[in-house]
Amino acid sequence: MLKLKELLKEQDNTTSAKEWRKVEKTITRGMDMVFDKGVKYIRDYERSNLPPAEKKMLSDFWDDYMILKSRFQRINNHLITKKHLK
Repeated sequence: MLKLKELLKEQDNTTSAKEWRKVEKTITRGMDMVFDKGVKYIRDYERSNLPPAEKKMLSDFWDDYMILKSRFQRINNHLITKKHLK
């Protein structure tokens, strides 16, 4: 058991910059595709005659999407500027 713990401590878990760029591109493309395919149309439904509960759900979804996108951008910028990538 002690040897396993030592091996886990010695294991290099850092992510390479090249690997992170691939992951970052995939996530960004996916989020952009989601936005292009449907999220951008949610704002149109806020002016429609949907019931208030559904309008609120769509509005909350829009807000959550924008928060998720900005948080990912902050994480990405932090990793790059603080040189956490090898």
